[in-house]
Amino acid sequence: MEHALIITLRWVVGARIREERDMEAISEAMMEETWMEMGSLEPQEAQGQVQEVWRRQPELMQFLMELTEDISQEASELAFYIFFVVVRVFEKAYGEELHEVMAEQIVESFEANQDLIERLAGLNEPILEKLWETTLLEQPYVLKYVVEALVEASQSQEDPVELSEHEFGYLFLVLKTVIDALHKASVGK
Repeated sequence: MEHALIITLRWVVGARIREERDMEAISEAMMEETWMEMGSLEPQEAQGQVQEVWRRQPELMQFLMELTEDISQEASELAFYIFFVVVRVFEKAYGEELHEVMAEQIVESFEANQDLIERLAGLNEPILEKLWETTLLEQPYVLKYVVEALVEASQSQEDPVELSEHEFGYLFLVLKTVIDALHKASVGK
């Protein structure tokens, strides 16, 4: 049985992605293409990608390292994999227009996401629906990927990553912060 948080996040991010955001947001096709591309990298290529992200986004890497040091190794590895896919899709979408994320942007995004999650906790479905109608996600397909990757990893038949509801919510918070900070770092955001 799925946890309430997982069900809520799937519902929020699922089919209710607004079409008017598609013009500004990273497309679902680009998100899927990037995920497949990153999943097919050879280990040496992947290591090169890691080094490049360290060079281009050191504050984000530091943020992720610090916030995942107290969770299980499996959960941390999952967070880093998803992180690299997210960073790569932003780089593909915005190229040179994507600026380095600064610590202030990360802190601002993290605090805003903590507030959002606290407000969502315990809300029933009609209230969530009203909130959804008044809240636009800046990068809905990237967020959808994050939720799906977390859910699929925990439900994998081959090599499941056991995530408690707390770890799931925590990784969602951390990775949504990464998405929001990268979005702000793109030109004109």
